[in-house]
Amino acid sequence: MKILRLFSLSLVTMVMIPMGVYAHCTFDDPPHPTGHRHCDPEPPGGGGGGGGGGNGKDVFYTAVITGAVSGGNGSHNWHGNFGGKSRIGRNTLGVDMNNNAGELTLSYFIMDNPFGPFSDGDGMDCFGATGLVYMGQSIVKSGKHDQAEGSFFFKGKTDDGGTDVSYLLTVIGTISGHWPPTSVSTMTMDTWELTADGESSTVRNMSCLGDGEFADFSPANTLDPNVTITVTLVP
Repeated sequence: MKILRLFSLSLVTMVMIPMGVYAHCTFDDPPHPTGHRHCDPEPPGGGGGGGGGGNGKDVFYTAVITGAVSGGNGSHNWHGNFGGKSRIGRNTLGVDMNNNAGELTLSYFIMDNPFGPFSDGDGMDCFGATGLVYMGQSIVKSGKHDQAEGSFFFKGKTDDGGTDVSYLLTVIGTISGHWPPTSVSTMTMDTWELTADGESSTVRNMSCLGDGEFADFSPANTLDPNVTITVTLVP
């Protein structure tokens, strides 16, 4: 699968650690044993690096994702202070409809070129006919220079549909509103990268990987040329 463009080194560094940690907890067969703190499912009210507002109470958020990729937090709210004061997210051991850190519909990535980045039905082979995937870990944060950053981990397939792949979708953009949100803040993401850093080179060569801008295909695309993530503080 061709690589469209490369992110800067700083963005690659941002995602390397979470990918390695998450992949061996959730996608190994058999899964990595619990007992490692980062491999345990989050208990109610925090855990996994989440929770813990400045007043000692847990802080929770909802997330709604719209545009070229859509979805949200699902049936469980995301935690504030998720491994850092600028990070909001959730971690689970499951990646199905009953146990997940949210869901995504990867509409942009299942459309064949020139409407999307992949060709010959590879996007559907990798992410299914509907593009619906369940996340094992989700993170949204404010990075350097107030850059908006999102990291979403999920399981897909190789482009022949035959082998499981642990994918990481990273999206980059800007933030409108206070962060962490005191009410509602909006992230507008125009740049994306799909990686599978925990996989062998053989698997990566057969995976739907690449990077670019959502607007690259907008002249022929009926989808929004950005991804919008609306994050709302739960009272």
